[in-house]
Amino acid sequence: MKLAAKKNAMTYEERLAALQQIVAQLEGGSIPLEEAMKLYRQGQELAQSLQRDLEAAEKAIEARPEAAEE
Repeated sequence: MKLAAKKNAMTYEERLAALQQIVAQLEGGSIPLEEAMKLYRQGQELAQSLQRDLEAAEKAIEARPEAAEE
């Protein structure tokens, strides 16, 4: 399964855990450069996906009638 398809099937929490795992691997510094670059790109994609979800949740909260009264 490609990363994009797999990302869509993953929950927010699963994507966050995957990103944390990638960060730990990159910080470990014991992986070859090519693999590090691949992980970095995957991490960027996950981070962007997570950010989009957070922005969508924020808009949904702001759109609630109770939020307009505050």
